[in-house]
Amino acid sequence: MSKARKPRYSEVADQLMFGIAQGRYPLGSSLPSEAELCVRHDVSRHTVREAIRQLEVRGLVSRHQGRGTYVQRDHAAAPVGLLMSTVDEVGRYGRLTHLVDVHMDDVVADGALADLLSCAQGERFVRIRGFRVARNPADQLPRAWSEAYMPERFAELRGEIEGFKGAIYALIEQRFGERIDSIRQESAAIALSGEVARRLEVKRGTAGLRVKRTYMNRQANPILVGLNTYIGTEFTVVMDLRKAAINGV
Repeated sequence: MSKARKPRYSEVADQLMFGIAQGRYPLGSSLPSEAELCVRHDVSRHTVREAIRQLEVRGLVSRHQGRGTYVQRDHAAAPVGLLMSTVDEVGRYGRLTHLVDVHMDDVVADGALADLLSCAQGERFVRIRGFRVARNPADQLPRAWSEAYMPERFAELRGEIEGFKGAIYALIEQRFGERIDSIRQESAAIALSGEVARRLEVKRGTAGLRVKRTYMNRQANPILVGLNTYIGTEFTVVMDLRKAAINGV
């Protein structure tokens, strides 16, 4: 049986919560009007009102008759969804978070790892492991167990990764002149293994979400593969896909 789609009002609420967490809607500011939100998200007024009600329940906003809806808190107790539709938005998430408790080692892809990374057996990588957490606790972004596999040719970056303020792929771009042209993202519902469950402080077999991103340069060659694993109830990826503009339409 296919998984039921998340209600549209919940998707709109997730996007508004992320905007508040990012500072797009600062404390004390008003949200766009219901009419503006209807147009922006292509939804009905009823859907917008229910989305705002979700924010009210979480204490993020308050509604004032005749004056609008105002932001009263910049973080929610409930999980925040992440809106990512471009390479830049993925990079923004990297800037909102950082790696802590970082460990690095050299690995050679065996059969299982080669399948996971979509590479040839025998390829060599620097494996970077640690927790990806919000730089600002007020952002309320969920903690992830992070594993990244960086091709051996970038190994000289080892000493710069832990203190770098941004995504690892951005460091590769800066130091090696690479340019990310596309990111392939794959999200999978998984049962957390013993090791990952222990690190995320939950029971083995707890539902998890693994987000795998393969960063490719202009020649369509991967320069980094990253896997972030979250407790399934704490993380939502919102993909806002826009139709490409067509001349004359």
